[in-house]
Amino acid sequence: MKTSESTLKGAGKLAQDNLKRAGLGTYVRGVRISPYTDSDGEEAVRVVVTLAENTPTEERRYPRLWRVEDAIRTALRKKAITLWPYFWFRTPSELRQAPLCEA
Repeated sequence: MKTSESTLKGAGKLAQDNLKRAGLGTYVRGVRISPYTDSDGEEAVRVVVTLAENTPTEERRYPRLWRVEDAIRTALRKKAITLWPYFWFRTPSELRQAPLCEA
């Protein structure tokens, strides 16, 4: 079942609100959620979390990023999005150097 672009956009906004309320938004500059097809051909969602350029290495380690992923998963569930989320964490310069392919 296809998830609408507007539902995904709403989930992205809700995710950013969740991150701020949880005190996790300090280095998160944006959350973009879009349709995605995984390597098995299954429908999924791509979650691109844009981090500030000055994000310290400690903030990019999994224990911290897991909390960000959890806040985003909560937003997806609240919007009734049950597709598997694939996460990418990048700074704007990393996205310019190696843009993610649109799938």
